[in-house]
Amino acid sequence: MGLKNHNIKSRKYKVRFKILEDNGWTDLHHVDNWVPVRYFKSKTIDVDRAGCSMEGAWLSLPEEERKREETEVIEEDLSFIQKILKRLW
Repeated sequence: MGLKNHNIKSRKYKVRFKILEDNGWTDLHHVDNWVPVRYFKSKTIDVDRAGCSMEGAWLSLPEEERKREETEVIEEDLSFIQKILKRLW
């Protein structure tokens, strides 16, 4: 589906979305139904019934990947502040 199809305002959600996709997950049918991409290659897994919530998918990631969220949100904040400062100068 992809993030572009959703009207999402939460920066935290956008960052989690990106990290989950980077780690082989995709949303299926709606934004809170996440399925590992590898399931689509399996003939024995029914992907329509194999999804879990974003929180469930998020908690399945290794801790170091979950820590990326903080870093990426901070980087996004800094980028936003830099744009504002450039306009002011």
